[in-house]
Amino acid sequence: MQDRLHNIGNAASGTCEWLVQHRTYRAWATCDRGLLWIKGKPGSGKSTLLKYALDRRGVRDSALILSFFFHGRGDELQRTPLGLFRSLLHQVFAQAPDALQDLVSKFETKLKQYGEPGKDWYWHEGELRPFLESSLPKVLQTRSIWLFIDALDECGEDNAVRLVEILKSLLKGLPYQSTGLGQFRICFSCRHYPILDLDESMFGICAEDENQRDISTFVDDRLATFRTRTSSTIPALIKEGASGVFLWACFVVEQVLRLECKGAGLEKMENTVRSTPPNLDKLYQRLIQDMEPDSLKLIQWVCFAVRPLSVDELRWAMVIEADCPHRSLQACQSATDVPDSARMKRQVQDLSRGLAEVTDAQVVQFIHQSVKDFFVEKGLSALDASVTSTEAAIRAHFRFSWICVCYLAMEEIGQATSYKHDDFPFLRYATTSWTVIPATVH
Repeated sequence: MQDRLHNIGNAASGTCEWLVQHRTYRAWATCDRGLLWIKGKPGSGKSTLLKYALDRRGVRDSALILSFFFHGRGDELQRTPLGLFRSLLHQVFAQAPDALQDLVSKFETKLKQYGEPGKDWYWHEGELRPFLESSLPKVLQTRSIWLFIDALDECGEDNAVRLVEILKSLLKGLPYQSTGLGQFRICFSCRHYPILDLDESMFGICAEDENQRDISTFVDDRLATFRTRTSSTIPALIKEGASGVFLWACFVVEQVLRLECKGAGLEKMENTVRSTPPNLDKLYQRLIQDMEPDSLKLIQWVCFAVRPLSVDELRWAMVIEADCPHRSLQACQSATDVPDSARMKRQVQDLSRGLAEVTDAQVVQFIHQSVKDFFVEKGLSALDASVTSTEAAIRAHFRFSWICVCYLAMEEIGQATSYKHDDFPFLRYATTSWTVIPATVH
């Protein structure tokens, strides 16, 4: 539940401080009922801002602090309303168990009637939402509530619009408290689309309109050791070119630092900054030019795997092919240089041109949701001009299905009497996922 939160880096020193001083934020933070939308372009730093706001709240005045960080590149529960409600109820129960006794009773009934949860039965969104709605008034009798939700757009267009309406109804349906307690405030972050505009019940702050100073601080900090900085226009060029998009500034700063390590001249560095496309999609397009076949295969796995793969799973997924001529894993290992986990991490970085990463949980994912959106919508067809994005997704799934079948047919797996994850790291994925069509294809 906390993976996405922990994967968001802490704000650079001296950045994000403007948020809590912003007139709109302060008006929201001091009202009894309020819904604050931190909106912005992809890569403008919305998640970092929301995490900063959450950390600033801490545990104050015995308030109930709830949060959920949607993760469009994560598992199903990380990117669906069901995951949101499960996580929020878990947090309410941990901090205010008396407010959810009806949920406990329901759980015990289902346990007796249906058996083991997660195996014989599962919670559904429709039955969990009422428990959350009924628990909040009970908490508000004695405590205030702060709710932070990040990346609402990463749960899908229809879900995002629906959840905003649910959040509004939560605020409108809760009673006010005359004691001064019971304030209920919700802050969520989302791109400008699919939620197109504010209405009278919402506060709004636009990240790219406010973060120029933060980008300047970040660029100056990262280039502090830049040998020619005092006589160079490079920091100013990066700040101007970012146009409020932190991710763009990060990419370009790293390009400049790599060029410096290679001993490039100042003119080449400046030309690189000036020639970098201002649009993230065009930047990604340039990065993937002339990608090799292994790069395409890696990108396809990160895009279309049923769930995010671990490093150990990916290193075998990359070795096995749909038309694999080998009958055993040993033969594959002898014929192909199967990388260990450490080298696979380096390959992820190299083959993806820096667009994919390995998380602290040893899971492979794109560095940002905008990268996945780019590849799903247009990047894969750019890598193979003979197919559309939809055709690319279908072909990738078909290829992965055969890779899973080939892995399952390997001699070691057929001969094994027990199955340890360390011995067959790709086995669980191959067994459970070879027939599953990813949601991206639908």
